[in-house]
Amino acid sequence: MQKEADRETLAELIDANRGHGRNVWLITTGGHGARAKSSLPADLRSRTEVAYENAHYTLLKVPVP
Repeated sequence: MQKEADRETLAELIDANRGHGRNVWLITTGGHGARAKSSLPADLRSRTEVAYENAHYTLLKVPVP
């Protein structure tokens, strides 16, 4: 859990899962889901979907090819 986005660590996590057909799951507070998407590599931003959302949290599913 981190308060601020760490793009380098996130990119490492994504790269470690490339080529395996896996999903990376991100949870963030309420309205920060759009901001979290901007921290992802450009090729994954349009694939990202909101899997669950309530008044406090947003769960994002990031399919990694």
